[in-house]
Amino acid sequence: MKLFNPIVYDLMDEGSYTSYARAFDFDYSPVSLKHFRVWLKGQYRTLDALNTEWATQFKTWDEVMPLPIRDARARARGKKLPNYAPWADHRRYGDLVYNNYIKHCSDSARAAGDPDAVVGIGGGQHSNPYGGWDYWLVANHFTWIENYFRITTEYIRSFNTPDRRLKACPGDDVWFSIMHGNRGFYRWVDFGHIRGDFSLLPRGATTAKQLEEARGGGLAKLFLAATPVDDPIGIHYSQATIRLAYALG
Repeated sequence: MKLFNPIVYDLMDEGSYTSYARAFDFDYSPVSLKHFRVWLKGQYRTLDALNTEWATQFKTWDEVMPLPIRDARARARGKKLPNYAPWADHRRYGDLVYNNYIKHCSDSARAAGDPDAVVGIGGGQHSNPYGGWDYWLVANHFTWIENYFRITTEYIRSFNTPDRRLKACPGDDVWFSIMHGNRGFYRWVDFGHIRGDFSLLPRGATTAKQLEEARGGGLAKLFLAATPVDDPIGIHYSQATIRLAYALG
């Protein structure tokens, strides 16, 4: 791949475990259930432990089946301590499947003769129980991400470390992006920016001026070189909590 000298590798556009991170339960094929049960054995060790956690009475591992959300909610209805484990574990497993897929794609790009490959994805999705976008996991495998949402920009900024700076490139206001630790700017097919002959419309001219300022120095250079000072208040990012909040409706 390095032979072609790609500037970046874009693994996919708006990818997720489902479609646009939409909420629907799936992946009940025999091969998927086989691997899901193997993963469950690693988590619980014994069938008795799983039955205790799930409030089930499976006799063999081959009988173990996850629940879709509608059935998990029906089972939990009216319970003082509702138990969504047969659904929640399946969704957790889906996050790991998607994360492993992203890792495989990223590693493959770097292994194909381009160890310094700049690997990323266009169209990062919201975190929810279905899309596979556990940012604590997937952010480890990207060099850049074209990010859509301001809340996920905060996830990325918070999870960055001095030795691993993920470049977020939202199609947002240039100065907002700079002041929130982003290191790139991205515009998809934007009819407010260019004409058919590629000349700039007024909005495009404004963005071009902002980008020129950002790349040329001045205040933007100071912001890009600065070390951010965070508020001394932490908000815990938890996929498990996201799943529970969804299950509770």
